[in-house]
Amino acid sequence: MEGKTLVLDASVIVKWYSEEGDTEKALQIRDLFLKNKFNIMVPDLMFYEVANVVRYARGIVDKEKEAILNNIVLLNLDVVSVSRHNLIKSLSLALKYDITVYDAVYLVIASQKKAVYVTADEKLKKKVALKNVMLLSEWKT
Repeated sequence: MEGKTLVLDASVIVKWYSEEGDTEKALQIRDLFLKNKFNIMVPDLMFYEVANVVRYARGIVDKEKEAILNNIVLLNLDVVSVSRHNLIKSLSLALKYDITVYDAVYLVIASQKKAVYVTADEKLKKKVALKNVMLLSEWKT
C-alpha cells in the first residue's frame, strides 16, 4: 500500500473515535497515514457526515464532540471539493448501483485518482462489486 492513495468514507473515519467493529483496523490506517505511508483523500462532504454522526453520539459531551471535529480537520486530509463533473458522475453511479449520491461521490474520487476506496458499509460493498472498493474488515497492511 505504500505510496498509494486511499479514499476513506465517513464509516471508516468515525471509527477513529469510537469503540466498534474494526476500530483497530481503522486506527491502523490512520496511524500509517500519519507516518506518511500513503495519502488519504475525502470529499468535503465527509466532514458533514462525520459531524452528523458525532452530533448524535451518546456518551460524548459537546466539548469532546468539538475536539473530535477539530482533530479531523487538523489531519490535513486531501480534500476534494464539489465540482459539476463529480456531481453529475456521482448521480450517474448512484442510479447505476442503487446507492446514495453521498456514497457515489467516494467512488468517483477513487476512480479519478486510481485509488482504493475503503468503507465499513457492507451493504454498499455488496451493491458495488468493483475491484477498487474494499471493506475495512478486509484491510491488511
